Amino acid sequence: MLVVIAIIGLLAGMLMPALSKAREAMRAAQCSHNLSNFGAMMRVRSSREPSGKFCSGAFDFQRDGVPTEIGWVADLVDDGSIMGQMRCPSNDSATSKAIESLLTAPISDFATTACIDRLGRTPYTSETGQVIENVARTIVTTGAGPGTPLRAEIIYRKMIDKGYNTNYAASWFLMRTEMLLDGAGNLRTQLPGCANVDIRGLNVTRGPLKASYLDSSQAPSSTIPFLMDVSPTGFLSETLGEGELNMIAGGSMYVPSIVGSPIGNARSIDTDLDGSPDAPNPFYLTTPVFPPSHPRSGPTGWLKTWSYDTRQDYRLMNPLHSGVANCLMADNSVQPLYDANGDGFINNGFEVNTAAGQLYWRDSTVEADSMRLASYYSLMSKGPSQ
Repeated sequence: MLVVIAIIGLLAGMLMPALSKAREAMRAAQCSHNLSNFGAMMRVRSSREPSGKFCSGAFDFQRDGVPTEIGWVADLVDDGSIMGQMRCPSNDSATSKAIESLLTAPISDFATTACIDRLGRTPYTSETGQVIENVARTIVTTGAGPGTPLRAEIIYRKMIDKGYNTNYAASWFLMRTEMLLDGAGNLRTQLPGCANVDIRGLNVTRGPLKASYLDSSQAPSSTIPFLMDVSPTGFLSETLGEGELNMIAGGSMYVPSIVGSPIGNARSIDTDLDGSPDAPNPFYLTTPVFPPSHPRSGPTGWLKTWSYDTRQDYRLMNPLHSGVANCLMADNSVQPLYDANGDGFINNGFEVNTAAGQLYWRDSTVEADSMRLASYYSLMSKGPSQ
């Protein structure tokens, strides 16, 4: 009998890893299927919108506005998707930063400013006499303060229970297209009275990607990321729901709304174009900023800096499927991006800095070059060959 038990235990031990791999393969396939469905719906939206935009914006209360009215999640819910039930099953993150922002924002943030409308559509009365108002206006009219049970109940009822939730993030290219630059190569604001220069915001970018822009891009559509698996960036401060199917516990992890934007990728730069780096990069892992009247051309001009010495910041892309990150591309393919060295990152062209607190990549091996993942500062850029 002991021999039989030992054999059974041995067989079970041999089967468990295989079963675990099979379950993860199923979760990865479900994740890929979700992304493919989202991409197909975005393409349909682009074809019917006069502007040709693939989405209305980011799922981001602070940057884009009321997330039940603006953003790719709201677009897909409006088109019939139950987004809250189409999260990546391999990602332990339960929600997005958009939800946490709504939970913690002071009531004064729920306003229309020169930069953004965080109140959204005005309430109206339906044919049955019911007053219809969005989550932001309900928070204001009820005086539901940040961190209160009433605020959490409103967000659950108006958002989570209706499917406005995700644990995927959108790319900067999909949400913002490209930067607006002035004559000195710095970010240029466009909204009157708005001084916000957040590179992931709307004031210094073109906004959501359009089909016409995509068609003229220098990057192949199979390399331009739309949506992706991402790492968590924080923890939910309140529980949403009480025992409901869609309940999200306080302390659950959340993901960012946008991943990407160009930052310095090289530790040293070539200032005379002789092929050899000769100076430290002042913009390593940061957004370049230039003095007023900085020249556009030349080996130290701002065009060379943006083209040669920056790459998209994909550090939050998460290879959570046994070392693979699923990424929906502009051609509606879902590309598996492989973390070859197992450091938890997809290196798209960054040199390693071994300084304390700045070690992200294990080495400088490029795991996703420009023919696999669009990484230059603009989709119109040819990068160092420009």
